[in-house]
Amino acid sequence: MSIYEAKTNFSKLVAKVAEGDEVVVTNRGVEVARILPPEKGEGPKFGVYKDIWPTWNPAELDEEFGSLFDGDKL
Repeated sequence: MSIYEAKTNFSKLVAKVAEGDEVVVTNRGVEVARILPPEKGEGPKFGVYKDIWPTWNPAELDEEFGSLFDGDKL
């Protein structure tokens, strides 16, 4: 499918991909893109950053912030 056809019939193209088909988009006969349906998987993963993102403890933050003004850390 040419870029022009893909642009003109984008809604139909998306419906075709949603059914599981693969669509190849070409520019002057040369493949430039391939549109694939999403992989069947577990779905969205919630809590991905729970073990990576540091926990936030307001008490520690207040102590560290306060010490900047107490002259403890210069």
